[in-house]
Amino acid sequence: LKEYKKPLNEILKKINNELISELASSDSYITGTLLKFSGDAIEYVNAGHTDLIMKRGLTGKTAIIQPANKPDYKGQLLGLNLLKGDFELMKFKMIRDDVLLLYSDCLSESVNKDGPRYH
Repeated sequence: LKEYKKPLNEILKKINNELISELASSDSYITGTLLKFSGDAIEYVNAGHTDLIMKRGLTGKTAIIQPANKPDYKGQLLGLNLLKGDFELMKFKMIRDDVLLLYSDCLSESVNKDGPRYH
């Protein structure tokens, strides 16, 4: 319960430090997204993962969740000591009938039966 009260960017930094020691000899990395829901408030941290997309129930408009002053909110990759640093925390609100889409990069790297990627 004590860890739950910490901001997600602090939790992700701790996870990253552990992954750096675990993955140090493998040249591997991980991407990910953390979300914490508390009523209508959401905390969001992105670690090199795909965009988080929200469709507003009232208007039907769809948009990537990102700060207005930072069009690329994707943070650093996890598990790489060269990229070790802080993660940016973003907060936003949702209301009834809003929908979030969180997806893997496998979706954006998929190809159709003839070979070209979907866009």
